[in-house]
Amino acid sequence: MKSLHYPGAIAVAVALLFALSLMTHLRSPRVNAGAQLQLLNKFSLADAAGDFPAGFELYTEGSKETRDDGPANRTRRLWHGERFDPSKPVSPQNKALEGGQIRIFIAKTASDAVSSITPGKGAPYLQISPLVGSYSGKRIGDSCMHGGAPDSSGAALWFTRGSVAYTVFVNGPSAKRNWVDVAESIALSLVERADAALALASSPDGTIQVDQTTLSSKVPNGVTIVDIRDYAQAAGADCSMDLIAGKVTLTRGIHTLKLNVGRTEASLDGSSITLPFPALRNGKDQAYCPLDTLRKLGP
Repeated sequence: MKSLHYPGAIAVAVALLFALSLMTHLRSPRVNAGAQLQLLNKFSLADAAGDFPAGFELYTEGSKETRDDGPANRTRRLWHGERFDPSKPVSPQNKALEGGQIRIFIAKTASDAVSSITPGKGAPYLQISPLVGSYSGKRIGDSCMHGGAPDSSGAALWFTRGSVAYTVFVNGPSAKRNWVDVAESIALSLVERADAALALASSPDGTIQVDQTTLSSKVPNGVTIVDIRDYAQAAGADCSMDLIAGKVTLTRGIHTLKLNVGRTEASLDGSSITLPFPALRNGKDQAYCPLDTLRKLGP
């Protein structure tokens, strides 16, 4: 074999590697951290109230939502449950007996996100093996760690999904609830909703016909979804939205569809149904829903 053949072989190998890299990139659209932050603010944290047990409410002062925002890539929301005096709102004089909080941190890389959930002074994640994973062993996100030994008065989880890091903390009177189950349920819902938001963001665009009207559509995970208001207008349905509370109601003829934004749980004519893809918000006045679910309102 002559040495002058090597440059050609190397060139072919480099070309093949480049082609494989390009094919992988085309198969797996990536969303940058800035876009993830926008998506998470729209789809993930705003709808977390439904992840808490019955009786919990997003903490407000007057009519204003209470939030703790640091830099642009961090945000936190607080919730409260049972109060000393249930007839009055939470205040310094009427403290909450149950509480919860969710924090989201958008890192530059997945590695940075993992570093942000480790305790102490940057201790390597894999060196904290006693705390690695969830309390129950369920897989939560890409990397997860929990608080110390299970405590009947509270539970804490730190976990990541891609380049996003989360903290979930809940607490209350001992034996009031299974706080480990509460924390893990909230965490799993956050991961599921973030995955759905990213699937929506990277899904192909399309169009569909509704009563002679052409509507734009998206197809995340193979499910066709459309803007709810656009569908209602085209189909002649009445639509009531309270996206701050995460509720949407559509009525057409004798049928009524009630959606919970950010979730797959819904009801049709009073009976519970499960959506093939969650109803997701896009900003303060727009939400998407699977087309097949909307068509259940009738022709």
